[in-house]
Amino acid sequence: MVRESVAPTKFSLRSKSGRIPKELQEKARAGWLYIDGEELESYARAVYLLSRESQLEHLSAKDIDEELWKLACELFANRGEYRDEPTLAKAISRFLDGIWRPWQDYKVIAPVEHLTTTVRALDVVGVQVMKMNRRLAAEFGLVDSPVIRDRLDELLGRTVVISSVSAGTARRAGEKGAELLDDALNALRAALVGSIYARILDEQLLFQRGTVLVVISMAEKQPAFVEWHRPFAPMGFELRRHTALPVGRHLKLLHEVASRNSPEAIRTQVLRALHWIGTSITRSSYDDKVIDLCTALETVLTTKDDRRKGEAIAIRSILLPSALDDGFFDPFVLYGLYELRSEIVHGSRIRACTRAHYERLLWDTGVLLIHYVNLVKKYPSITRPAKAIEAMETPELLTQAVQWFDGHSGKMVKDIVKVARDLLAKRQRSS
Repeated sequence: MVRESVAPTKFSLRSKSGRIPKELQEKARAGWLYIDGEELESYARAVYLLSRESQLEHLSAKDIDEELWKLACELFANRGEYRDEPTLAKAISRFLDGIWRPWQDYKVIAPVEHLTTTVRALDVVGVQVMKMNRRLAAEFGLVDSPVIRDRLDELLGRTVVISSVSAGTARRAGEKGAELLDDALNALRAALVGSIYARILDEQLLFQRGTVLVVISMAEKQPAFVEWHRPFAPMGFELRRHTALPVGRHLKLLHEVASRNSPEAIRTQVLRALHWIGTSITRSSYDDKVIDLCTALETVLTTKDDRRKGEAIAIRSILLPSALDDGFFDPFVLYGLYELRSEIVHGSRIRACTRAHYERLLWDTGVLLIHYVNLVKKYPSITRPAKAIEAMETPELLTQAVQWFDGHSGKMVKDIVKVARDLLAKRQRSS
């Protein structure tokens, strides 16, 4: 039976209510304001659009929500004054003028680990690669700054990368600058490989941005923001009895289908999936982590005949647990993450994935792999991957899955339902 997991996987905001500011309560003749329906949709859309405005970088989405709520309360309390569009437009202009902030100019500096230089400066796609000396440090206000003074040795005498950035806040400048610095180091690796005919070992090009990031305010000529981060590197792990017991149970279950006594096609398939899950954990980039996990899902939930793999994964993420009479997670999350993966691998985007994307996908992939192992154990006749797909795609379960998807709306749903109906028609013909 197809049944959704009792664990909630997403929600939709149906209404919003909040306290009206005290200075407006008398005029509003109310202490609280409540919005829903089209008004709520318009409000949510406004928060989203404002959060993407470059001149509002200094505000978080929460800050923008709070400011917009004050405006909504003002318009409600003085609704008699804002009936004509020109007056309303002036109120909105005053609101925007009050929260907008012009960008400031910054320099973002970071040391580079495992890279030395004897050249004065090298321009790499707009980023300067050079050796930090005391004169340059003094020019940027680093020598006398109490924020960085005690750890100035992490910069002095070291190769550094420096980018120029305009941003609404120093913290946002740091975020932008870090991306520019990482892009420059990637460009430098590509240039070294492409321009020097002697073979350079990849191990020689593993230089990376160091642990400190300094943002210099060009208006004040001193550090405006300093951040230290832990590099993605081994921390060590001690395997103790209380962790070894559950891990042992998990490994025993995997061993039953990954051992040499299992059908070769199933054994190698499960090992490939474990490979991709394992490598995702070792990647430093969330884009790479998500790509590897999507490959693990492809390994167990798709075939070479599937032209629309994202839709196939979404559908079978329902069918697989349903074949075991278990609940399933939100298939639209998997589908959305697979589409995100496609944009990355086909060159449309970079840095599209976040830690939240990765952690959600890591959990779902691990659960689905265990479901797959349990399916193989349940049906001894499954000796190759195609047989496992057949066990999931019974006409009964496919029919229920189509009905479940039909209860939702949107283009994403239409694409998935079309593939589900095609799969159902194919199974009905073969049976």
